[in-house]
Amino acid sequence: MTREVRVDLGARSYPIRIGAGILSDAAHWRDALPGRHVLVVSNDVVAPLYLQRVTAALADRTFATVILPDGEAHKTLDSAARVFASLAELKASRDQLLVPSPGGTTIAALRMPAAASAASVALR
Repeated sequence: MTREVRVDLGARSYPIRIGAGILSDAAHWRDALPGRHVLVVSNDVVAPLYLQRVTAALADRTFATVILPDGEAHKTLDSAARVFASLAELKASRDQLLVPSPGGTTIAALRMPAAASAASVALR
């Protein structure tokens, strides 16, 4: 069973979908991803658990992935620079979507690029 909670923000509204196994069934979440360019950012601990399922659902989008090392020591400007470089290689536009995996390292690495580019950030 999938449950949906709607965050009402006018033109920026979005759904939060909750359910067991939802990541494996892209039909439950794929339509909630805005943007033509998608950058999926994960770390070397979490990526093996979900990255293949996420990228398989992005076949019709221009997307790239960045895998960062895990841990506090990697919450650095160097990690943010890797995200910026990947966005440049992707030729991302203002309608890009940055998708971090759960965890502090990936979210910290996306804060500066998201703010600088006025990107949509899906924090799951």
